[in-house]
Amino acid sequence: MSRRATAGGVAVLGARPNFVKLLPVWRAVRERGLDLPWIHTGQHGHWALDEAMRRDLRLPAPRLRLRAPGPGPGRVAEMARRLRAPLAAFPPGWVLGFGDVDSTAAAALCARDLGR
Repeated sequence: MSRRATAGGVAVLGARPNFVKLLPVWRAVRERGLDLPWIHTGQHGHWALDEAMRRDLRLPAPRLRLRAPGPGPGRVAEMARRLRAPLAAFPPGWVLGFGDVDSTAAAALCARDLGR
């Protein structure tokens, strides 16, 4: 099985409503023969529901699933710390976050720190 070339970046999602936002972007990238890897931070913390929704939408499995820290004042910082190494492992490119959730803020902080 050959691997598709990537679209030049990675998407970071954490909340189920953002799966719906990813879907048209993922389809457009796929139609161009490219791959859009994505990371699931697990922000909502209900893996069975997340997985059912992902399958219903026919999205591929995320490249990585993280376990988001619980709510609290340091949540975004801790999530950014957990995202840093995985994001750094992808080739340089853009980082796409959806919505106004903690996962998006954490991804934006990491992207800035990594120069993406």
